[in-house]
Amino acid sequence: MPPIRLAHDRTGEPDLGQPPSHRVVTISLPAEYTAFCLLHQNAYHRYAAQRLRDVAIARACVEGALGELVTIWPFVLSSARPSAVAWRVLRRWVNRAAGDDRSAPLPAPVADAVLLRDELHFPMAKIAAVMGLDEAAVTVHLRTAARTAAGTADPHRRVSATAPNPDRNTFRETSGSA
Repeated sequence: MPPIRLAHDRTGEPDLGQPPSHRVVTISLPAEYTAFCLLHQNAYHRYAAQRLRDVAIARACVEGALGELVTIWPFVLSSARPSAVAWRVLRRWVNRAAGDDRSAPLPAPVADAVLLRDELHFPMAKIAAVMGLDEAAVTVHLRTAARTAAGTADPHRRVSATAPNPDRNTFRETSGSA
């Protein structure tokens, strides 16, 4: 990706009509980071907007989270699951903007998986990719939510997946042993 060039006049305002000079700042972003942002920014924005109910604040959170990510990008890339690191950064920005610590009945990853599936209608594969999890972990989160909603933590109650819509997984309680 070519570097981004910004020219400024003597007042500090962008001077887009002038040829580049010694007043040009060149910013080169890693291609992997740019691709990552393009891949995830829409999902991140939809998640933040759903949680915050304010598009402008959601956009600011996503921009802040992605801006923070670029400062730690080598660490993110060296992690086992870069998307998981990015999701934690985004969730922290959204939690701060929401003024809460997600002290809800469900743990944050479980609540996030439910929101992505039930409110944003993301398929399992997309939930897993965006949160940096494998699909089995997402399934566990959604089953945990179903058990909590049913008011049981009974290990002998089974939650079976049904898929009336191939893009979404839904769950229903069934009795019997696992």
